[in-house]
Amino acid sequence: MFQTILQALVPVVFVAGLGWLVGRLGVLDPQRIRSITTFIVTVALPAALFVGVFSFSPSQLENGRYLLTLAVALMGTWAVGFGLARVLFHCTTPSAGMLALNSSFPDLAYFGLPVLAAVIGSQGLLSVIVGNLVVSVLMVPIAILLLGAIDGTKHESLVDNLKSTVTKTLVWAPVLGAIPVLFGVKSPPLAEASVKLIGSTAGGTALGVMLSGLTPRLDKMAISVVLLKNIVQPALALAFHFSGVLSKGVVLAAACPFATASAMLASTYRIDEQLTTSAVVLSNIAGVLTMAMWIFVVEKIWT
Repeated sequence: MFQTILQALVPVVFVAGLGWLVGRLGVLDPQRIRSITTFIVTVALPAALFVGVFSFSPSQLENGRYLLTLAVALMGTWAVGFGLARVLFHCTTPSAGMLALNSSFPDLAYFGLPVLAAVIGSQGLLSVIVGNLVVSVLMVPIAILLLGAIDGTKHESLVDNLKSTVTKTLVWAPVLGAIPVLFGVKSPPLAEASVKLIGSTAGGTALGVMLSGLTPRLDKMAISVVLLKNIVQPALALAFHFSGVLSKGVVLAAACPFATASAMLASTYRIDEQLTTSAVVLSNIAGVLTMAMWIFVVEKIWT
């Protein structure tokens, strides 16, 4: 148990810490950082997900209940965050939409992929793929719709976002890979080995570099976001039961800390930038401990 937790988290923490140090020391300027993250999001991660799909059977990919569970866990937390922002903090609709996104957007790419692979193996990729689809097709477009209400361009913003979403390699690469799997096609071993070599440390390093440029501020709203994201969301996912591997994947995907991509969205729309920055940093720092806790929980329940 303890060894599993160490194997899952120590490499991520080490590589992210190295990226943070590189960012703090100014080894990489902002332009280089953007180039690295662009490579990761458009090449390395999509390639890994594309090849990873081949480790599944057709029946696993056709599991509609699994997709529904992750959708409910992620969007259910989004709804709780939105309601909390409106009722308790009296936020405007755009601000409530931002807080809801902060409370429910898991970092499946940089944090989730290496952790799920370490705990579950190749089967953990299904949670990353499905979760990424839920975030890209449901969560982010809804956030764009609400944030766009600031300047009255919500319809155009939503349409533009949907177009950009479906054309991103991170979204369509695993879907493209699922097509041959449904017909029983297997991935060549050489292709899998080659993809694993593509930036195996890139995701964690990019996470650390991006966090190095953010300064958190501790307040009740930031703490609420962290509690919703790191505790409530995986607890909601825990209420659903599949086979051991699938259940572990759902819970650990939901347990991933808050994604840095939301900070970019907050900066673009110039809304709740400080709150989002604080939530990103605090959720990822706390995520080391909370993810360890959730790994312990799922290993105890499904051994």
